[in-house]
Amino acid sequence: MRVGFSLALLCVTAPALAQEQPGTVACAGQRIDSIVVDARAPTVTRLQRVPLIGNAVREAHVVTRERVIQNFLELQPGDRCTELRRAESERILRAQPFLADASVDAVPNDRGGVDLRVQTIDEASVILSVSPAGGSPAIRGARLGSSNLGGLGVHASAGWRFQRHFNDRLELRLTDYQFMGLPYVLSLLTYRDPLSRDDRAEIMWPFRTDLQRFAWRAMIGESRTHALFTERDSGKLALEYRREQGEVGGLARVGPPGALSIVGVSLTTERTTPDSIRRVTDLGLFGDTAVGFSGRFNGSHASRVNMLLGVRGIRFMRVRGLDALRGTHDVPMGIQLGGLVGRGVELFGASSNDLLVAGEVYVGLGNPRQTYRLQGQSEARRTVGERQWDGMVTSGRIARHSRVSDRHSRALAVEWSAAHRVRVPHSLTLEAPDGGLRGYRGATSVGARRLIGRLDESVYVGSPFDFGDLGLAAFADAGRLWAGDLPYGGTTELRGSVGASMLLAIPMRSTRTWRLEYAVPLNRVPGASRWEIRLTHRDLTSFFWREPADVAAARARAVPVSVYNWP
Repeated sequence: MRVGFSLALLCVTAPALAQEQPGTVACAGQRIDSIVVDARAPTVTRLQRVPLIGNAVREAHVVTRERVIQNFLELQPGDRCTELRRAESERILRAQPFLADASVDAVPNDRGGVDLRVQTIDEASVILSVSPAGGSPAIRGARLGSSNLGGLGVHASAGWRFQRHFNDRLELRLTDYQFMGLPYVLSLLTYRDPLSRDDRAEIMWPFRTDLQRFAWRAMIGESRTHALFTERDSGKLALEYRREQGEVGGLARVGPPGALSIVGVSLTTERTTPDSIRRVTDLGLFGDTAVGFSGRFNGSHASRVNMLLGVRGIRFMRVRGLDALRGTHDVPMGIQLGGLVGRGVELFGASSNDLLVAGEVYVGLGNPRQTYRLQGQSEARRTVGERQWDGMVTSGRIARHSRVSDRHSRALAVEWSAAHRVRVPHSLTLEAPDGGLRGYRGATSVGARRLIGRLDESVYVGSPFDFGDLGLAAFADAGRLWAGDLPYGGTTELRGSVGASMLLAIPMRSTRTWRLEYAVPLNRVPGASRWEIRLTHRDLTSFFWREPADVAAARARAVPVSVYNWP
């Protein structure tokens, strides 16, 4: 089994920002006379005596620029200081992926007003990874870039992965979290690999806070990919399909912050075209004559006008170490409902006159020591004039997170995904890295429904050399597939895995965590490895449920109101 290792140029942070700064006061309508920004890099502490590390840090990292930080604030000089706007400014800063921590405090001055003191600590920004392997070539993959290019809040990266009998995979990604100094997010993505191609461009004004009155999005994309099915003649069946999509829409807030509704309209268009059937083997791609797909996946071209609706009663609870070793993050508590009703129109040559209904629910309950959260989303469509529904897709997660002690946390979760009578080629697997069972890489079974249970126990060990936060974890997964109506799908027995992880958050108190996971399957499955090692680097506090890619592929490209990122 080939194992990939990632190496990154990382920095060590100064102590995290205090929860309460001395000399501060609560905002109660005082005039804001000035705003002082103290933007800190991940600085070297005990390791600063090593010249090589200190020089590398100084050369590689540019501190987030003051104007970038100021543009995220909900308060400006001359405004009246309110606790709601101060707290929301602080939360918005902490939510940015290039910042490890942030605080916004009001300090009284001798003019009867207050000065805002804004302190931030950057995340380590350099992206540098390699994947070595035995044999030739010695390097099988690499990634290079920055998550905060020039201190401008821009993620830019390029990746490459070697493929022995196919074309190599190439990927370019660019995200500007403050496009042209405005609160807009610009995202560009292109990648090529042996079985797929994807080109996307998106610009949006995300719904970051209840104080915001409007949000909008525009997106265009084109892709070619393959849905993989069961083994056949020493290879996997693959149904190629092409997809083109576009969207433009906007939302408006109705009601006061904390208990509001949103309404909006969007126009979407999507074309899906199934293509050739192939067999994927270790030696390449070959044509196939499988007949199981006959009449199951058909091409479609839908254009819709969609009404977006949502209601929300949410407050944010600041917690530490719940979904991270010691990082601070804001957990939404309360309930949020979103929905979409779309009607097909004859526009741009659309071939269907249909009705699309979609919805999403989020519920959060608990306290800083223990939370219960649920998130689910579903959609379905039918042709106007007919009674039968199709394109039914649902997924979600329910979880309980608890802090057993200051160093010990526990997470218990159940995740589900299902599709029925979907016209877009798709398949769900147990080997999916973002939705399957850890330890089952290479498992060949596919199905239309999946249920997974997870138990994770993590312990904060310490912060060696003040380099970062180190933790250890043990986990257990269990789940199964059901065939449903998927061609060549199968129903599996209950399968499980156990394993252990080493966790490292850099800089200290960062919510972005490196996870080196070792998993062993409890069931012998043809094609699956006897063990698996995964190395990931992500922020689990930035979202509660991110739908796995294999079920997201089955959805229409018009989705519920969460697409505008209202938290």
